Amino acid sequence: MLRTSGADERVASLIRQRLHALNGNGGVRIERMDDVVAALERPWRSNLVLFGIFAAVTVFLAAAGLYAMLAYTVLEQAREIGVRLVRGASPRRVAADVLAVGAWVIAVGSIAGLALSLMFGRLMRSLLFEISPLDPLALAAATVALALVAALACVWPAIRAAHIEPAVCLRAE
Repeated sequence: MLRTSGADERVASLIRQRLHALNGNGGVRIERMDDVVAALERPWRSNLVLFGIFAAVTVFLAAAGLYAMLAYTVLEQAREIGVRLVRGASPRRVAADVLAVGAWVIAVGSIAGLALSLMFGRLMRSLLFEISPLDPLALAAATVALALVAALACVWPAIRAAHIEPAVCLRAE
């Protein structure tokens, strides 16, 4: 192993010349350390990409599921929301109620997710480097990130609920 500064190819050709001068029959293989390390990291990087894709799909499916559940709830309760608006409820209050349902689902999901990650986190120990599967900062960051995505999924159904026309809902029945 040699540490060089400057043009790698020029240094490599000088080393080859010196080694051939010492022993013309021997084979010489010169590799850059960056290339050796990259070859060793390649399998881990592909696993990382695969886990990243799975994580992105999981977050998308969780957000889509929460959005669909809240949108369906708003659709099913449109008449009730219309009655509440006629009786004097403000659109803000209606939106806050829909967001409260979403917050309840997010809280229950976060608690369940943390409990499951604490139970099964040790299975991932062999895939983690320089971090514990029970690292509180990593668990908190993941929980907060998922809660924010879920909260964003709750916003559109809440806005739709706040803009329900009471007369249309009541006339539809």
